[in-house]
Amino acid sequence: MSPRRVRAHLAARSRGQAGFTLIELMVAITLLGLVMAAVLPVIVAGVRGGVSAKYSTQAKSLAQERLERMRNLPYHVDAGIPVNVAPYSNIVDVLDTYYRSSTTSAAGTTLATVTEGWVCATCARLATPTTAAAPAAGGVISPALEPGGGSFYRTVFVFTGAGQDPELAKFRQVVDTQFLDANGAPVNPAAGTYDNVTPGTDRTDNPVATLIGTTVLTGWPEFGRQKVNVLSGRITDASPAVSTITSQARASMVKVSSSLDVNTQMSLEAGVITADGSVATGATASVQAQGVSAGMTPGVRADGTTSTVTAPPDSAVPVAAPAAIGSGSLDGTCTTASPACFYSSTVSNLSARVANGLPKVASSTSRGTAVLTRANSGTSAGRGFVFNNAPSPPAKLGLLNPLVTMDTASGGADLATATAYLDATQGAGHTVSAAVGGSLSTLELFPTSWTPASRGVVEIVLTSAALSCTAGAGAPTATASYSATVRYYSSISNSYVTLATITNGQTSDPLAIPLATTLVRNDPTYGPIYLGDYIASWSSVSAARTTSDPDGHGIRAELPSIVTVSSQPTRTGDTTSAITAQVGRLSCYAADQRP
Repeated sequence: MSPRRVRAHLAARSRGQAGFTLIELMVAITLLGLVMAAVLPVIVAGVRGGVSAKYSTQAKSLAQERLERMRNLPYHVDAGIPVNVAPYSNIVDVLDTYYRSSTTSAAGTTLATVTEGWVCATCARLATPTTAAAPAAGGVISPALEPGGGSFYRTVFVFTGAGQDPELAKFRQVVDTQFLDANGAPVNPAAGTYDNVTPGTDRTDNPVATLIGTTVLTGWPEFGRQKVNVLSGRITDASPAVSTITSQARASMVKVSSSLDVNTQMSLEAGVITADGSVATGATASVQAQGVSAGMTPGVRADGTTSTVTAPPDSAVPVAAPAAIGSGSLDGTCTTASPACFYSSTVSNLSARVANGLPKVASSTSRGTAVLTRANSGTSAGRGFVFNNAPSPPAKLGLLNPLVTMDTASGGADLATATAYLDATQGAGHTVSAAVGGSLSTLELFPTSWTPASRGVVEIVLTSAALSCTAGAGAPTATASYSATVRYYSSISNSYVTLATITNGQTSDPLAIPLATTLVRNDPTYGPIYLGDYIASWSSVSAARTTSDPDGHGIRAELPSIVTVSSQPTRTGDTTSAITAQVGRLSCYAADQRP
């Protein structure tokens, strides 16, 4: 091949494999380097900014948590139990940790080396950095950040050890606590004069002020620099206002509860009244009365006549009674088969007064009253309410709707009545009184086809109930009285059998009879039917429960339920279908802290 042809061949190959020259590559690399040099600081700053924000957020959270922990402690708690083991064993109040004494002096000048203790008014504070070298963990805190002009107690916290988040190990926290006067000026206990921790004198020294200022310093190292978060606050010995007079009264004459299914609970309550009185920073009194109400989950409710009166301002005479509500129902109907419905109810004699700083509700001669009355016409004439829970009982029981009702006799008598009043007097023989009472006409449980006039197999009558609490210059006292009758129908004798009259102070429960063997009927088709086929359990209280306050200035009394009845399930195989009836629930409380 001639030299000319070789050169032509090489030229052709060169044109088919064109690329960057060395000069071009050098130019490109130079341009890329210039761009990276401009962008890299931005990237680094962004990364460092993210880390810095994270550390700052963690420090703020630690500081806020510390201050909240301090605020959640009592300011000062006197204790007669001496510290006889290591310090911190009997930490009770905020000073036990954060101002333990003016005896043990703090040491160290950097956050990494400081120790806990007292710092006098002229003692050195934490020092500023003296070298550009990387600091120890936690950095160094400027002296300007610690309290000046007075002494304080320094507490040191680290976040290492079992149970601590490893991410928090970089932080170190100093809490400086200083006594202040009402104007915020430092109050300085002399060295060695205030001791809150020495065995034998724990918390016997009262604080030198009722206000403390707190500075929480949380430090951490960050890229060779020292960072610190500062959070300040004040904590005062502001004990909650203590009531010098307290009075309470509660009454519910009857409550019936059960379920319509496993997910739906329902209840009906009649004859309900509550009254409250108190004197703390001011005097208040209130009373709420409700003739009857019914409720069903989720969120279905029907209320009878209701009224609430509060003071101040005073209602010198009973307020006008609201118009009586004729009837109410959970499903919009009110027949003997309705789930729960009620008829007329009223409230009356409601007043609340705080004249002369003494809380009073109604009076002993004109008590606040809540009443359930009977229907006087229609298919439910004579009834106060009806209660059903979609029953499907065994046929032999002969049950009729409603399963629970009030007094089937006609007329206009009050069926459930609750009363209450509060009183307070002043002078040498000052007293505080709270009293409730009430009555219940015949409660019919489980009407059947074989009881007379479709009355209940079981009937309960609460003739009267009264409960009162009194406190004052003398020893507090509580009194209770009640009279209830429980009877069941026996087709053997064709009459109601009265078990007993239930009264306060009875020595045994007259309802403690063998339900499973108490015969109520010999049915020609189903054979013997026992009281236990209807009733799973029942009981009565033997006496009111009374509890005196530990300081001897108050007393509480309670009748949790004078008679309680729990039925057998009314739906076959569904244990949630049992019906519970509670008759006569009353309570009162009276306390008088006046000297």
